Amino acid sequence: LSRFTPRVGGGSAFYVRPMRRVHVLIWFAVAISATAIAKSPASFEHADVFAIGPISDDATASDEERALRAFLKKPNASEKLSEFVHSASVAGQLYALLGLRLCDRPAFERAIPDFLRREGIVTTMTGCIIHDEPVAAIARKIAQGDYDQTMQRPPR
Repeated sequence: LSRFTPRVGGGSAFYVRPMRRVHVLIWFAVAISATAIAKSPASFEHADVFAIGPISDDATASDEERALRAFLKKPNASEKLSEFVHSASVAGQLYALLGLRLCDRPAFERAIPDFLRREGIVTTMTGCIIHDEPVAAIARKIAQGDYDQTMQRPPR
C-alpha cells in the first residue's frame, strides 16, 4: 500500500503527518518561550559571574549587565537593589551593590562596609578571561568607581 492511499477505517498517513508537524511546532514554540522567560531582564540577581564591560569574543556586555542597566531605569530600583544586596547570589549581590552606587549613594554607603570585610570568592569575567577574585576586591573596585565610566557608556 502507498502511504497516500486510504486504508480501512478512513484517513491516511498523509493526513496525519501535518498534525504531527503542528505538535512539533507547538513544542518548539513552548521551548523558545520557556528560554525567553528564563532569561528575563531582571536575571542579574541570580548571576553566576560578575562581568562589567565588554566580554567574550564579540566584546559585548553581559546579559546581567544589560539587566542591571534596565533595572536602574525602574522607579523602585533602589529599594529592590537594597534587597538584592542581601538575597541575591554572590555575583548578583555585587551587581546590586554597583547599582546602588549608581542610583542611591546613601544606601550604597550603608551596604559597602560589609562587602569590604567579606571573605569569599566570586567568579568574574574580563574580556575572554574568566577568573576567581575575592568579593572584597570587587567591592573595593566598585567603591573606587572603577565601573562607573563603563556603566555611563551605552553597552555594545
